This record gives sequence, structure tokens and C-alpha cells, in this order.
Amino acid sequence: MNIARRNIKIFIFAVSTAVLLLVLCSLAYLNNVLLPWDRNEAVKTTLEWSGTPSLPKDAEITKLEVTGSAFSRGFKLDFTTSKVNLVDWLANSNLSNGTTTESGVTIYEIRPAMNGAEYAKVVVNEQASTVSIEVYWS
Repeated sequence: MNIARRNIKIFIFAVSTAVLLLVLCSLAYLNNVLLPWDRNEAVKTTLEWSGTPSLPKDAEITKLEVTGSAFSRGFKLDFTTSKVNLVDWLANSNLSNGTTTESGVTIYEIRPAMNGAEYAKVVVNEQASTVSIEVYWS
């Protein structure tokens, strides 16, 4: 009798632990929590969907966000780099037909974006050496 109770308790504990882990992982995924091991994949996907080259060696990522749900996904990546590397990065990109605002910021809108993404927007501020990339898929 004691062995049966013990086995039932172990089984209930194992199932409860598995359910708890599943719920926590689902909440992290659905709430767009960017886990540390997903950071590189988020950067890679953002660059692929926007059709831009790899980040410059001295690039400092200032913002990296993941948005969306089970049926959509979006990424926002902001980075800074040196002016020389920004010019090289732009020269190696496929960006064209940008609109320059009065403040000197150039905006590139790409529809449809690369690799199945629906939309990409790249905002380049050459004065401040900053780039903001937004992409989404639905």
C-alpha cells in the first residue's frame, strides 16, 4: 500500500512539474520575452527580413524587441556604429529609394520585405550614426 501511494505521489509531482514548465514556457513565448539564447536569432532574422547585411563590427545594439503572437511576429532592432562603418554598411545593403526628411533622417520602406516578411522599415540617421530596423510577418 505504501509503495502504491509513493508511486502516485511521484507521478503527480512529475506531471505537475511538467505542466508548470509548459505553462511558464508558453507565457514567455506569448508575452514576447526575449530569452538570452534567442537574442542572436532575433538579430539574424531582423537583418534577413530587411535585406540588410550583418551588423558592423563596432555596432552597439541599443534596442532589440520581439512582438507578435502565435500567428504573427515582429522585430525591432536599433543600433549605433561609427560613421565610417555606417557608410560601408549602407553601401553593402540592398536599400534604395529612401525618403530623406528635413532632419536628415533617411527612411526606407520595403513591401513586401525579404524571406516572406510582409514589411520592413529601415530608418538611418547618418548624423547620429544610428539605424532602426522594424520588420514583421503575419
